[in-house]
Amino acid sequence: MCPANPATNAELAGLFRLASRLMARAYHRRDSAHHAQHRVLSLLLENGPMPQGELLEILDVRSSSLSELLRKLEDRGLILRERNPEDRRGFIISPTDQARELAPGNGGSPGVDSQFDRLDEAEREQLRAILGKLIASLREDPMIEGPGHGFGPGGPGGRGNGFGKGRGGSGGRGNGFGRGRRGGR
Repeated sequence: MCPANPATNAELAGLFRLASRLMARAYHRRDSAHHAQHRVLSLLLENGPMPQGELLEILDVRSSSLSELLRKLEDRGLILRERNPEDRRGFIISPTDQARELAPGNGGSPGVDSQFDRLDEAEREQLRAILGKLIASLREDPMIEGPGHGFGPGGPGGRGNGFGKGRGGSGGRGNGFGRGRRGGR
């Protein structure tokens, strides 16, 4: 059954941009002083400990900005910075138990993710599939980023934060929409 007036590409793009702006605004208003800190904690809580360089790639911020952000989180007792045993010049960033207690599922303040609570399980899976297709299409567009950058699953041995569930094969991970890389580090 086809709708009488199917949505145009322009209409869908406009709705997507509006939803994106409203979500960003809601996220910022929930805690404007610490929204960047919440983003880092969300990544760490979802994906587990990760190298500081990988956080830098995901967040796409200046190194000095990330260092300052991590210092503030460390001062608040929400992360641990430990030398990376594989690369003594870098650090592995881990969430603390205190950070886990602040997570929305543990009675902490609700995050932007709670906006998806209105969707049932089937709608969530449908949205994941649709966003996955959009992201794949955008990744193939050479005018946007080119291969190996942006969102999507990582390659073998990589930490791919694509749109899969649980741990990926070949040593990769797949949780949520994060930065994907081809190959491991």
